[in-house]
Amino acid sequence: MDAQEDTHDTTCSLQDAFQTFLEKKRAERAKIAARAKPIQRTQAEKDRLRRLFIEKAMGYCGTPYSRKEHPEGSELAAYPLQLDCCGLIRQALMDLKDEFGFEPLPYNQAYQFDTLPLRYDTHDLIREGDLIFYEGVYFNNKKRPQKHDMVHVEIYLGGEATPERCLGSRFRKQVVSVFDSYKFKSTVWELKKLHFCSIDTWLDGVCKSVCPLHQWERATVGFTRGSIFEPLGEEDLVADPEDA
Repeated sequence: MDAQEDTHDTTCSLQDAFQTFLEKKRAERAKIAARAKPIQRTQAEKDRLRRLFIEKAMGYCGTPYSRKEHPEGSELAAYPLQLDCCGLIRQALMDLKDEFGFEPLPYNQAYQFDTLPLRYDTHDLIREGDLIFYEGVYFNNKKRPQKHDMVHVEIYLGGEATPERCLGSRFRKQVVSVFDSYKFKSTVWELKKLHFCSIDTWLDGVCKSVCPLHQWERATVGFTRGSIFEPLGEEDLVADPEDA
């Protein structure tokens, strides 16, 4: 009798585990579908969502890039949150996921770049709240390059008196801040190109990679044996261990 009960319990446990697995897969597929499905919004609604995105990101000013870079016992070392450059943008999107209509994947600025196909060569063509991506090459050639060589990202603020003003988490030992200009010289990488990207795609409710090489939606952390695509790893979750 005990053996039969054990067998029954094992069978139930396996069924429960399989059901949990199926439910998780369904939830993942639902999120993928949500990121790819446009939402019909008026221009006024998109303008409001753009303002919300800016306000949410601005609310993180003073948040440390990395807690461990500050003296033990200090306010910043004990801060409840830390945000690198891509983390700031991801956090603002997560806070507004119900408003945007999607939940972004947890990857870094290269992933964010891949989801924004409306790109320009000058800030004159973008609006407040759009993103500026920094394509660069690390001075240390032993460092693993970022995908697309995308090393940094900031939020464009602009303004008549300050047309280059931006918001970002720029330096590892500092905090999320507003800067007078998006132009700066990094000690970690050499800038190759700036990419000025509209967030209109996100405002339309779409957050799906347009890159045929990097399969962010299907990827899991770690190498996929036999894959023809470039593998993703833990380093694709954060901006960079050193950053700007």
